[in-house]
Amino acid sequence: MNNNQNENTGAAAVAKSKLASVEEKFDNTKEKISDNLSTAAEQVHRKSDTIQDFLSTKTENVEDYVRGKTYEAGDLTQQTLDKANKAGHRAADALEYSSDYIRTFDVIEAKNSAIKTVRQNPEIGIVAAGIFGLMFGWFIGRRSK
Repeated sequence: MNNNQNENTGAAAVAKSKLASVEEKFDNTKEKISDNLSTAAEQVHRKSDTIQDFLSTKTENVEDYVRGKTYEAGDLTQQTLDKANKAGHRAADALEYSSDYIRTFDVIEAKNSAIKTVRQNPEIGIVAAGIFGLMFGWFIGRRSK
């Protein structure tokens, strides 16, 4: 009987060790993804400003030419450049938000929340399983063609 208990205790220790290893790898991967998104966001911010500066210089040349023809064209061009710059910064902000979300995402908490939701509303689990089954069947069917 003690031999079985020792084997169970040893198996549990191995399982805990492997789980800790998987969790560590997941945390490292999560951190890397978050860092890469942060880096991408910084680069998008920089590129957006660089493009803004470059295009502003070129726009000034065009504005000088157009100013003789019409004042509104330069103003419209500058407004367009400002909108493009703002769009670039919004994209970078979205990347930063994604990076922060991934960095703070807790898989165990999400799993527990999903389990709690399915226990409270089992029909959600049935619908999700059905959709998953349909998608799986569709993918398998496509591979066999």
